[in-house]
Amino acid sequence: MGAAGGSSSGWELDEAYGFVSNGVLYLMLTGNMLLQPDPRDPSTWSSPIHVFIDSQAGGQNTLRSDNRGFLTDLSGLTFDTNFTPDHWLGCYGTGGPDFGTPYSLSTQFGELPSNAGATTTYLGSAQVGGQFPLSGGSNPFGIMVALDDSNTGGVSRGCGAGSGAGITTGFECAIPLAAIGNPGGPIKVCALYEGAAFFQAGVSNQVLGPLPPGTCAPGAPSSVNFGTITGDQFFVVNPATDAVPPLAPLGLWLAPRLNPAEAVTVRVTLPKIAAARLEVIDIGGRRVLERPLENEAAGTEAIELARSGQLPAGVYIVRLTQGTNTVTARVVIRR
Repeated sequence: MGAAGGSSSGWELDEAYGFVSNGVLYLMLTGNMLLQPDPRDPSTWSSPIHVFIDSQAGGQNTLRSDNRGFLTDLSGLTFDTNFTPDHWLGCYGTGGPDFGTPYSLSTQFGELPSNAGATTTYLGSAQVGGQFPLSGGSNPFGIMVALDDSNTGGVSRGCGAGSGAGITTGFECAIPLAAIGNPGGPIKVCALYEGAAFFQAGVSNQVLGPLPPGTCAPGAPSSVNFGTITGDQFFVVNPATDAVPPLAPLGLWLAPRLNPAEAVTVRVTLPKIAAARLEVIDIGGRRVLERPLENEAAGTEAIELARSGQLPAGVYIVRLTQGTNTVTARVVIRR
């Protein structure tokens, strides 16, 4: 159970989506996240999510014990033999009613050199359930994260072989390729939830690429070797092929302008002459913009959705409706 601006009663990773657009890697990991840290110990965090990226030569197939930041809790974890991550993004929950502050995602980022421990950087924190860019840290590449914690479906607790298919909300991030070495080829990604210190120690069974159905939590990181587990515990984003396609039946095509000096436009294809409507919905589920399309002809045209600076930086859903047909797509606006 969860809410866009609150905390769920558990954590899960259901499905992974990724694409590269305008020099930015976009990842969507559906599911939910347990945000509440231990109120008895303000120094703890709850349900950290780790995103490991293999985008270039080098890296750490086994995580070193001299890595810094809260990445140290996964020391000794070994990945698949053909996955050697060279970058890492980690987020954990802070705040909540017990602390008298809104729920937030605190975010760290670092390189994983093969011959030395990772030096991680605190990027800042972002409030959950709204359009709040990372603040309070050093974020030279403009990495963005967001969480919609409203998922109430997906899998149940334990080791059961439940399906998380069809979940459409969860954790998202936008990572400029410059932050991960400007890769020109396929990018491999492994995402996992670490058992929170006061809930469950070690590596949880919530991993993408997925563990085999029915797998229990593998346990202490130093005893976990994904190379000995069936299947690949990573997924691949290919910049050459993983572009955002037109969405049937209306063919909505989003062309977000990441330069703040330009307006945000969308390219819309309508199959017939009939009234249609464009809506922009923020991560909290609130409609922030609406534009009726009453006199557009059938075919494709570019439509200015928002003026420069009209929408705050963040993750949005754009919804196009004509008659009984509706299509949606996500857009990330950077400033």
